[in-house]
Amino acid sequence: MKKLVYLFFVFLALSAAVGCSRSVDKRLVLADSLMWVNPDSSLAILKGINCDSLQGDENQAYYALLLTQAQFRCNGTCTSDTLINFATNHYSDNHNREHYTRSLLYKGSFYEVHDNPIEAIKCYKQAEDNADSTDYRNLAQINMRLGALYYKNYASNNLDLNKFKMAAHYYEILRDKKMMMTALEYCGNVLRITDINASTKCYDKALSIAKELKDTNNI
Repeated sequence: MKKLVYLFFVFLALSAAVGCSRSVDKRLVLADSLMWVNPDSSLAILKGINCDSLQGDENQAYYALLLTQAQFRCNGTCTSDTLINFATNHYSDNHNREHYTRSLLYKGSFYEVHDNPIEAIKCYKQAEDNADSTDYRNLAQINMRLGALYYKNYASNNLDLNKFKMAAHYYEILRDKKMMMTALEYCGNVLRITDINASTKCYDKALSIAKELKDTNNI
């Protein structure tokens, strides 16, 4: 009986240890919650964290992903791919599907801003294939960025148009009217040469959103 009680408490201790090792640092959760509404605050929180204070690879990878994302959200770029490579490798077993998708997305972003569109497209397509069908935020970004790369590099078969349409669809679900307006503008630009009527419809819809947002200067 005593042996069973002893084994029971050993089991509880091991379970607690595993639970602690997997616990997510609250500062990272806070930074992630602010990423879209206030990225400057998110970046400030992350810069205030001593990376060595984060316990476990899970927190280290989450920190690497968030810091890369915050840098892109605030500055439009990052200078090194060390952090995002660490995050991508850590999540590559897909134990956290959303984080792996996001890691691939921002790895693609790094390649894109450093003038390597081929590798960027590979990462974006891998992220798209990996994303959950309800992961609207990441899917919207992936389609928008793929559309922009196809547009800049004169891709054939309306690849750019299809991606911009999908981006507009996901942004509509997210009720992100500003980004939906941008996606529709791109659709209008692509269609302007081949289908002026469809192009006009896209511009009109974008203008309607712009008026609603009082942002007509950009249309």
